[in-house]
Amino acid sequence: MVPIAACGWWLGNRQQNHPAKRKMTWSWTVARTWACKATHPLRLRVENVPLRVRGGQILLVMPKSEEEVLDLYVERGKLEGDPYWACPWPSAAALAEKMALAKGMKEEWWGENAEVADFGAGLGLAGLAAAREGAARVTLMDREPMALHCAMIAAELNGLRTERDEAGLGVEEELGSTIERPNNGVEWDDDPTPSGGVVSARLYDWTTPIPTELLSAFDVVLACDVLYDKDAAGHVGAVVPLLLKENGLLVLADPPMRTPKHREECVRLLNGNAKKNGICFNLEQVCQHSVLFDGREVQVQIMHFRKSLRSTMGVKLT
Repeated sequence: MVPIAACGWWLGNRQQNHPAKRKMTWSWTVARTWACKATHPLRLRVENVPLRVRGGQILLVMPKSEEEVLDLYVERGKLEGDPYWACPWPSAAALAEKMALAKGMKEEWWGENAEVADFGAGLGLAGLAAAREGAARVTLMDREPMALHCAMIAAELNGLRTERDEAGLGVEEELGSTIERPNNGVEWDDDPTPSGGVVSARLYDWTTPIPTELLSAFDVVLACDVLYDKDAAGHVGAVVPLLLKENGLLVLADPPMRTPKHREECVRLLNGNAKKNGICFNLEQVCQHSVLFDGREVQVQIMHFRKSLRSTMGVKLT
């Protein structure tokens, strides 16, 4: 089991139990804003997510509170924005640990020189873990530029190699930041030697057409906690077949009892959209992994789907 402090409203009631009162590990203050003409900069914090991975932790960067994100959205006139990217979610934590535990089976996950996409990455927990555990290149994909900035800062804190393209994130000015270090015994290297896969970020809204350069671009697509409503499940089922190369792998992680009908709809669309292009998605593996999330044990189901030119028996999704 993996202990992780995170949002209390992940089970569906997202408007209750806000995590603003959670104890911060570190505190960041952003000296400039995200091209939003905001009166106040968005404050960030860094959390140490303990996992059974090499080094025993992954560092994540996130807003100090979701209320501040909402205030920023209002100030920007972005009333359709939501703050749900602003904390870690259980499926990404479970997948991060599962990838580390499967490190001896690299061929099963990545092969050599694998291009990986973290689809709906949010804070990038799954993608950062993939970069540490054998993926050659990881592209963090999300519609929210603030989420991608947090994830890229976290990539650097974790000592991963990065490629930044601020213009591609819809940002007009460079981020500046200062870090307050409380005396809590947590250490990090100010100038870590870059290692692992190369991490980059790509602003992408899955309700819009896929850019040509992303078509059949990835060997693996990771999708964690993305089936939160029927529309989202539909977009995942429609977009992922187009992102993957032939014989590519979709790793879909989601709590099994949260939205089973959305998962069924996603799988139905995966197969339906693939068949239109003369391919299929074979379910190769289903397993469950537990995380301790906000004081409760959460089961996460991890499914491997292989894009193929022919159907195989595979395993049955329950």
